[in-house]
Amino acid sequence: MRVQVRESILRIKNPPMEKFSEIWKQHQPLIIEDVANHWNAFKNWSHDYLIERCGTNLVPVRFFPTKKYVVGFSEYRTSLSLLCDLFRKIQRIYGIFEDDA
Repeated sequence: MRVQVRESILRIKNPPMEKFSEIWKQHQPLIIEDVANHWNAFKNWSHDYLIERCGTNLVPVRFFPTKKYVVGFSEYRTSLSLLCDLFRKIQRIYGIFEDDA
């Protein structure tokens, strides 16, 4: 399967299943917003909470190459606390994650 990399990523707010399925079948990246606002995890979990509870746990991280077409990915494992630090850096640089402070 080949996925074409786009300049921007589609953002949709809490889509109905039909709309999500239609986009998903195109194998294009997307950001789904407001889908979990009512979940307890959304309300209670922060970077600090996760680091306190399971910061030393290893989690898989996948990186996709930034080429015209993505053919595969590389994967490694890192601690959840290092991953949260990475998210915070991305948040500061790009402003794409809400502040959890």
